Amino acid sequence: MMKNPTTQQLAAIKQRGNFVLTAIPGSGKTFVVGKRIHDLHSTEKLLPHQGIASLSFTNNASKEIEDTYFATSGKRIRGPDFVGTIDSFLNHFIVSPYGHLVMGDQYKTPTILTSNEFIYKVYPVMKKYAKTYAPLDVTYRLDGSTTHSLSGKEQLMKHMMYQSNLLSLGDISYYAMKILETTNLATCLINRFPYLMIDEAQDCSDVQMKIIDILANAGHKNIMLIGDPYQSIYVWRNANPELFIGKSNSWDSLSLDISQRSGDAICKLLNMFHQENDHIAPCDDVQDCQVIVISTENLEEVNSAVKYFSNKCNEMNIEITVESTGILCGSNNLVNRFSGIKENNMYSQWKTDHSSCYSLPIRAKSKLYKTDYLGAVHLLTSYFYYQLNDELPKTNEDLEGSGLLSIDKKVLIWHCIHSIPNFDMTLDAWISTANNVLANTSKLLGFELKYPLKKKQYRNGSEPTGDMTSWLVERSESTYLLSSEMNVETIHQAKGKSYNAVLVPFVSRSQKVNVNKLSTALSSKDLFRNDSCEDERCIYVAFSRPKRLLVISVPKDQDLNLFNEFTKMQSSELQTLLTSISND
Repeated sequence: MMKNPTTQQLAAIKQRGNFVLTAIPGSGKTFVVGKRIHDLHSTEKLLPHQGIASLSFTNNASKEIEDTYFATSGKRIRGPDFVGTIDSFLNHFIVSPYGHLVMGDQYKTPTILTSNEFIYKVYPVMKKYAKTYAPLDVTYRLDGSTTHSLSGKEQLMKHMMYQSNLLSLGDISYYAMKILETTNLATCLINRFPYLMIDEAQDCSDVQMKIIDILANAGHKNIMLIGDPYQSIYVWRNANPELFIGKSNSWDSLSLDISQRSGDAICKLLNMFHQENDHIAPCDDVQDCQVIVISTENLEEVNSAVKYFSNKCNEMNIEITVESTGILCGSNNLVNRFSGIKENNMYSQWKTDHSSCYSLPIRAKSKLYKTDYLGAVHLLTSYFYYQLNDELPKTNEDLEGSGLLSIDKKVLIWHCIHSIPNFDMTLDAWISTANNVLANTSKLLGFELKYPLKKKQYRNGSEPTGDMTSWLVERSESTYLLSSEMNVETIHQAKGKSYNAVLVPFVSRSQKVNVNKLSTALSSKDLFRNDSCEDERCIYVAFSRPKRLLVISVPKDQDLNLFNEFTKMQSSELQTLLTSISND
């Protein structure tokens, strides 16, 4: 973590009024937000009931802001300040207390759902309507129309939810907007939070930007929007980077264009996506920085790409850990190929009577490997919820009501995930060891383990046997062992993260994020031509994650002249090199 702000960062920390901060990848924008909260408390006079609201789209970003503030002030952020996600802010201060004013039942508190199964129980007919999109997949546009309308039933499903005051996470922003439009709550919010900061604002939808406009028009004088339109990769979630660009043109605007992360070679590649070749200045502290493009014959050479990447990390004295090295993929399918884990096989070996329950511990352990810690905890918490209720939780409220989300029980579940064995043993040994761990944790949680893991039986009476890797690993065990030491994840999961070294594989031209789109992005230098440019921005995000080493794997027929300024290696050269390394 940085200790002292740069000149650009200090200007953003001291700026007041409604303004936009455009921040290139790795420029320290989250550091700026944490420092700015401390500066506002030090220099501005706030009444006892007033606080500073800092909003983002992920819990990880919020935690980083809190950590920066703690490092600066020695204090933890607490009320009347608020640091959290946009959804949690809008729900806590607007929708939960006032949603009944704009929904069907004016005497009922709104309920946020995370499972379609609950809606199907309330409205069985919805299951028939949900042929194309499930109820929670559909939300509202700015004009009140639904985001999806292929079957003609989407509007009817949302109306049924409206009548019962049921909403999805995606509906929170829409109902918050309607409340602000029809009440004087905007004035109350301005008084309560006279300073508002929104991180990753390039991912705001038209509804969320409308909420910002309502607050500004109601007299809010200190709204700070932070983001980078080149990193907008959530158009499928209704994000609209053009709105952020529009705000940067109409409001006061500052920029952070010096990387505090990446060295010269990586910044040179990122600048190739821009009209200006000096859009991003490199980090002076990173001296040994390399971009290497390797050509691979086909998907079977994935093993070679991982081996080369591993050897290059060792050569550059880059420690190979899940925190330091990442393999960033354009799809979940590619994640499975590179991690070696076949996700579908996590469901296939369990007894069918409670298979949805039995698969949870192994899925939780897999999430832990991929550093999806929240996902891992949620899955294992759901497993223990099943022990108490004979069914999976339908909403987060179900988990809260079970008592499993208390701090002491979360700690027990977290230790349980770590104690569940790795996959380097037989299936029988893994089940036996895992059951012991689960049973011990269950006792500490205050109940007996009702559903220990059980294998299924085939029709001939036999059962699944063999090593865990024979069930889970798609390719050779050596590749699995190599990649298991790295963080293999999608580009979307890597958003906001930083690595010392990254491998970005382009395997097939049929993949959604493919090398053709990379070529188009570098030739057009315009990542906002149309909606399909989101895939090109995904590539930009992936390339901007590493500090020192970026290895790009491309198909053999790709013209490498596109990368003339960087180190290039043909497929035949790669195999020769790996052979010589093996011989050594």
